[in-house]
Amino acid sequence: RGKTVSFVGGSCTAVAPATGPSDSAVSQATAALDDHGPDLMRRGGIIGVGVGALDENPSEAAIVIYIDRTHGAVPELPERVSSFRVKRVFTDPFVALPAKVPCSQ
Repeated sequence: RGKTVSFVGGSCTAVAPATGPSDSAVSQATAALDDHGPDLMRRGGIIGVGVGALDENPSEAAIVIYIDRTHGAVPELPERVSSFRVKRVFTDPFVALPAKVPCSQ
């Protein structure tokens, strides 16, 4: 069964296999991020943090840290936040779009 994914301006239903982390693991990782996210966001070059899954083990919850690849210096990051492994994602700066994007089904 699919999960509902919300976007600015609407929601879409995506059909994907349920191979991600358990709801319990996501809740625990979210609590860890609530505790440690503000400290992570104060570090230069960090443009976002979230909860996701590890690439090498999609059933394992991870703290995902988005790093500005244009920043130059790579920030020093822990290997784990609480008991959750850290996944580093190097990306360009995020850009907010002003228009609503309709969902197509």
